[in-house]
Amino acid sequence: QVDMLIQKVLGLCAETDLHDHGSLSRFEFKNALKKAGQDLTRVEMNMVLASMPRDAFGKIRFSEFTDVMHKVRFTTIKNSIMETRASDTEKVLMGLCREEELAGMDLDEDTEPTYTGLITTLQLSNVLTNVKLSLNRLQVTSVMCEVDVQDGFLDYWLFVPVAARNIDIMNDPVTIQKKADLLAREQIKPEDFLKGKKEEELKEELENLFIQYDADNSGELDVEEFEHCLNSLDLGLTKGQITALTTLADEDRSGTIDKDEFMEFAFHHLVHLQREKHMRQIQSTLDHSNSTEPSEVGRLDSAETARSRSASAASGDGGVDVGTGGTGKMASTDG
Repeated sequence: QVDMLIQKVLGLCAETDLHDHGSLSRFEFKNALKKAGQDLTRVEMNMVLASMPRDAFGKIRFSEFTDVMHKVRFTTIKNSIMETRASDTEKVLMGLCREEELAGMDLDEDTEPTYTGLITTLQLSNVLTNVKLSLNRLQVTSVMCEVDVQDGFLDYWLFVPVAARNIDIMNDPVTIQKKADLLAREQIKPEDFLKGKKEEELKEELENLFIQYDADNSGELDVEEFEHCLNSLDLGLTKGQITALTTLADEDRSGTIDKDEFMEFAFHHLVHLQREKHMRQIQSTLDHSNSTEPSEVGRLDSAETARSRSASAASGDGGVDVGTGGTGKMASTDG
């Protein structure tokens, strides 16, 4: 069906392109889509128009339509499946992400929005702090640290399923109780996850770093200086964590972070992230130990199997009816 649509559109484009330039104006190309695209939704049409390559004069190169149409149809089918299977949290997240993307579009009243699935980290922080999700600041930081940012943007179609799963886990009573039990049992101290540093030592290091990077003594750090501070802490922070912390630290969106903001935000969020990371490592080790350590029954079964194989090998019966000679009695191994 898609291939038939493609052939119709290309045929109409060729008829319209009287001088064989291989390109049409946006108006001409849109007319071809309307005439041929009975099965083309308005959203798909806008996605195609937004995705088609242009020549040096801004006209649409319609020879590229085949690849573009296949990609657009794949995307709409994938999105439809995802929305059908999505959890309640995914649906809320997806809706908020689309609202943020739409808010950044400059559209006429009669223009259908074309969603790219891309938003900035600043837009994502608006999504995660929305009251519909009921996340506290530390939870927002944890979720944002999982973001894969490329050229300042993230693909929320890829991010939402992962983020929704993490949010559901955070709010799961069993997980919350499991975490509380782990904290009580393991008696985790700050030195365990701050590379041997005590909280007071981290505070002092943060204060010294702020002074060091505040070169103009303005009492503020810009975004780049803040990132340098985080990198120099030697806590093994990932690029995603640094990006998330930088975005969230600038609460008033001024582009700078003052000392009070820096000390309060950086300290509490760094401690939280490192503690969570340490607890995941402990839990992973415990889960692995539990899954690999055989039960008493398993050990007895393994020992019995080993003995049976040894008896089979000694009797030379090839493992059939092990050690009984087919009579239910132990076969004699005497010469």
